[in-house]
Amino acid sequence: MNDARYVIDTCSLTKMRHTYPKDVFPTAWAKLTEISEAGVIISAEDVLEELSAFDDEVLEWAQGQSEFFYPLDQKVQRAATDILGKYPGLLDLKKNKSSGDPFIIATALCNKCSVVTEEKFSNSPVRPKIPNVCKAVGVECITIVDMFRREGLRV
Repeated sequence: MNDARYVIDTCSLTKMRHTYPKDVFPTAWAKLTEISEAGVIISAEDVLEELSAFDDEVLEWAQGQSEFFYPLDQKVQRAATDILGKYPGLLDLKKNKSSGDPFIIATALCNKCSVVTEEKFSNSPVRPKIPNVCKAVGVECITIVDMFRREGLRV
């Protein structure tokens, strides 16, 4: 049985480094590990690729979470293809980086999860962001602070 409730985006994980450094907020990192190991929070395997651009505590943490990164199976790939068909501006091909955004949303859709991201709504219909697409496809979108609040983190 899938216990996942959240699919986390790269920017929320990198926020851990900036806003909740491990040496100052060990409780936040312990909670993240706890809910990861319990299968409550997952991510798409593209996020691990995006995190590999940084050689830091977030990548080190991510590499220790073997069940955390869900493979892009056929169901997720079909959902991502559908999302990109309707929202092609979600991918920015001018930026020289992997874009896991459609796979984050597709993974959430296929696993009936909320998306955790720090992205804000875009005002451009041509360049939608994760929250815009999540709203359009009926997937809840929250921040990492909201997720920690729901999961009972108290620092």
